[in-house]
Amino acid sequence: MSLQVHFVSRLSEVLTPALEYLRQPVDLFEKQHIVVPTAGVKAWITSEVVKHLGTTDPDAQDGVVANVEIDFPGSLTKFIKPQSIGTQDPWLIENLMFYVLDVIAADAQYEPIIKRSGGLLIAARSIADRFDRYHVRRPAMIRLWEQGKATVSPTAHNPNAKQLSDTDMWQFELWSAVRSRIGQPSPPAREPELSANTPKQILVIGFQSLSPGQIDALLKLKD
Repeated sequence: MSLQVHFVSRLSEVLTPALEYLRQPVDLFEKQHIVVPTAGVKAWITSEVVKHLGTTDPDAQDGVVANVEIDFPGSLTKFIKPQSIGTQDPWLIENLMFYVLDVIAADAQYEPIIKRSGGLLIAARSIADRFDRYHVRRPAMIRLWEQGKATVSPTAHNPNAKQLSDTDMWQFELWSAVRSRIGQPSPPAREPELSANTPKQILVIGFQSLSPGQIDALLKLKD
């Protein structure tokens, strides 16, 4: 699918493109997909659409919305099939925790972190949580870490980012040690495939609400 972006100044301006999208001829059994940022927008778009689609009269407001899935930004990733899936994926947080545990238990430099956290298991879980958040919220940074570049998150104005501070360097070093032990690319560095149920078109309302990981998924869907 191709990617088209429209800028609006108010929420009401998304109604026209939403109606145009839903009026397109599709297979009877094919779902149409709309992604919205909040439950409030979902309720609003649903109530507005039924005033215009399938009405018995232009002023009747007795329309219907059928076979339309209105979901939130996290749903974009369900159409992406990663290379490594299932419970055996070492980067799943439940498994990642034990790889972190193995690394920090064998290296004395992490003893202060273990003590501050309140124990080995708590430290391993806390660090695994942090790395998992980085994978979701800072995928561009993690892709640079995969290349051995100890940087903070790149931005639109500075795609190369800046070097990590000395106080944060331990995160890069620990993540790199975990990555070496796992021996598989982290989720942001994987080359995903489109799943069998990927729709031909998706309407996304509120692009600014997407996380970096969700934007990555959307860009992959357009390929």
